[in-house]
Amino acid sequence: MRNSRLLLLAGLAASIVAEPIPLRARQTAAAVVRRQDVPDDCTLLDTADSKDEDCEYFSNLWGITVADFIAWNPSVGADCSGITVGGEYCVERNWGIPVPTTTGGGVPEPTNTVPSPVQEGIIDTCTSYHKAVSGDDCSKLTAKFGFTLADFIKWNPAVDETCAGFWLGYYYCVATPGSPTGTVTAGPEPTSTVPSPVQEGIIDTCTTYHKAASGDDCSKLTARFGFTLADFIKWNPAVDENCAGFWLGYYYCIGTPGTPTESTVPTPTGCANAPNPTQPGAICACKRWHKVASGNNCETIQKQYSITAAQFQKWNPEVGSTCATLWLGYNAEPRSTAVEALPAFCFGHVETVKLSGERKSSCLGIGVLSDGLEYTFKKRPRKEGSSFTSWILGGIDGANYGREVGPQTSPQILATPNSPSPDLSIPISIFDMFPPPAVQMEQRASTRHVLPSVMMRSGTSKGLFLHRRDLPQAESEWSNILLSAMGSRDGDQRQLDGVGGATSTTSKAAVISKSTRPGIDVDYTFIQIGVGSNKVDFSGNCGNMCSGVGPFALDEGLVIPGPRQTEIEVSIFNTNTSRKIVETVQVGSDGKFREDGNYRIGGVQGTASRIKVAFVGPAGSMTSKLFPTSHRQEEIHVSSIPGMEPFTVNASMVDAANPFVFVDASSMPQPWHSIGHNDPATLKLIEGIRRIAAVKMGLATDEISAGLVQGTPKIAILSPPQFQRENVEHGKVQDIYVTSYSMGKKHPSFQLTGAVCLSAAVSVPGTIASDICQRRFYNSPPGTPPEMLMEEQDLKVGTKEKQVIIAHGSGEISADVKMREESDGKVVVESVSVSRTARRLFEGNVLINI
Repeated sequence: MRNSRLLLLAGLAASIVAEPIPLRARQTAAAVVRRQDVPDDCTLLDTADSKDEDCEYFSNLWGITVADFIAWNPSVGADCSGITVGGEYCVERNWGIPVPTTTGGGVPEPTNTVPSPVQEGIIDTCTSYHKAVSGDDCSKLTAKFGFTLADFIKWNPAVDETCAGFWLGYYYCVATPGSPTGTVTAGPEPTSTVPSPVQEGIIDTCTTYHKAASGDDCSKLTARFGFTLADFIKWNPAVDENCAGFWLGYYYCIGTPGTPTESTVPTPTGCANAPNPTQPGAICACKRWHKVASGNNCETIQKQYSITAAQFQKWNPEVGSTCATLWLGYNAEPRSTAVEALPAFCFGHVETVKLSGERKSSCLGIGVLSDGLEYTFKKRPRKEGSSFTSWILGGIDGANYGREVGPQTSPQILATPNSPSPDLSIPISIFDMFPPPAVQMEQRASTRHVLPSVMMRSGTSKGLFLHRRDLPQAESEWSNILLSAMGSRDGDQRQLDGVGGATSTTSKAAVISKSTRPGIDVDYTFIQIGVGSNKVDFSGNCGNMCSGVGPFALDEGLVIPGPRQTEIEVSIFNTNTSRKIVETVQVGSDGKFREDGNYRIGGVQGTASRIKVAFVGPAGSMTSKLFPTSHRQEEIHVSSIPGMEPFTVNASMVDAANPFVFVDASSMPQPWHSIGHNDPATLKLIEGIRRIAAVKMGLATDEISAGLVQGTPKIAILSPPQFQRENVEHGKVQDIYVTSYSMGKKHPSFQLTGAVCLSAAVSVPGTIASDICQRRFYNSPPGTPPEMLMEEQDLKVGTKEKQVIIAHGSGEISADVKMREESDGKVVVESVSVSRTARRLFEGNVLINI
């Protein structure tokens, strides 16, 4: 019989030892044609194997409501008549993590008029607006301003319930008359002794420590605890001024005598054997604790652990019936103290039955059973020779004490304690069980998950291409997942524990989803994952990774070509820069991306099909101006590099596709010319220029803050081409040579967004790039006044289109620039097109620990 009050899913096997494999079996891109219309944040799909499997069946099997199942799978219809055999249906969203319904935050300042631009349907009674900037999403705004996601969608209906319609640069309503101000209050984080681990050099007089968790960085801690970045570095010198030494899992000093604290709430005593600090009044005999994180409230914790409000308040009485005193960073009791831990059962076996009766079983995960269960069992029948999942179902009072922990090694066959004989359609007498006891397993530092992924070589970069639906809904939860996938956790420079290639060009990710924006096929977010650091940078775009988005969208069914179509245009919206990109991609006879071709790019061996990437209206991607300082070239004075004499360079600061600092090589100090372009002293010099430029461009408030975001702006050194070699394809000589830097290191070739930005700069009179091109043409020495070079340049710039050939260390890049000159003399860059190639390298699951 089926118990409607599910407690636990546990697996079965017959007379065999299960082979531990990843925690969940998730579908890969190969199954996309069978998927129904599901939410972007769907993280688990199940297949309807017979006509008897209806909405109630999936609801009972997966512990979700029928209403949720219908909402997540709209194709089934309100009466659930649309389920088809073989169709795949969403049975979990956001990795099973509850979306907070109320959170704490500040009260927005009121405004009197409706700003522009806004989306259609915004509520008329709005009292405050917020302009969406890079890094914002629905969950971050609800957390910041203290309303629910349902309220936000009600006030801003165009964003859609999945937040797919959230556009950077647009204003959104964040308050109406009487809207809430939040429920979670901040609590202190006291410690009495030096915890472990800490880094060397931590200040002796520290009074308060904080353990770095996922999402933390230097700037977030300074904002949260009310001290300056200079203070934080002084107390924790190992983190370095650019925060490169900030390691997750380590304790950092966040308070000395006389420094501000997060709250004036008194410190509770806590429990002797409990984690520190604990919520006042919590039951000290608690077997399991939950540390309150940003965005948590009583309701989200109760849902996460499947307990009632009455149970939670009984175990944590000081929280109160309104949840007013739930303290951020404190540990609360989410599990009954009466529960006695038993050994853990394997749950979710994939089992294949052959005609001979032989069975092969693989364990998908581990679940914890609790004392006092009344067990009922059911086996899911499948036809011979097919794979199916078998479960143990147990229920008690509607509460769910099951918990997934990572697959274990050294499995043992044990008897089931205190349970009746199972009633099964196929007799099974032995259960696969894995010690140690549950309490010990819950102390494991991490849980193994799978991340459906495609790895591609895209231009001269390589990285993971991911569906947004396979990641948590909140972007703030992506960092730890990607650090683990790449192998960058704990600052591993070799990325041995992941799929990264130990260079900035091979430690990247692209997150793609079908777009709801008018005239756009897919939305694309670029993420740079640090090498040798825990930094995850969402601030800019990567043109090379962008060139793989069109092929990925075609292969994954996000765009569908017509019959016998051999070429398709894919319209892409880059969420990092809020800019449109149009890619022209070759289509094979199977309707998928055709990789083979005869186009060659510098830095990549062999040939492949040509992908034309057009950046539409690239100017002002992050600063709203082509020239953020309003000058086409200017001097940058550098005097803050220890051990180096002050110096001045000539540069143009340009923002097209990505913000770049272009420096005239002839103005660079002698060390750059003499000791090597990748020498540590040279890299320090380059970083000094880049930081000052970041402040000038309005991308950072000071040089220390600029050091925390190494990806923006980027920097490149320009000089005349080293060889007057004619371009084979275009029959013209190279215009300019570039030495580029990325994430604190010399780039082996040149970023594609850099090619876009530099091509725009070459095409505009008066820039450093344009002057260098003209010096090459006239064979003029450095320092020739720009007005002496303008005549020929004006003739070239006056044309509607211009082709630029850029040479770099691995070859060259050709770009086509479309521009126009307005009546006031302002030059407008309409588009810059470049060509790349891409190749799909593998598809499957990346195993991660989070």
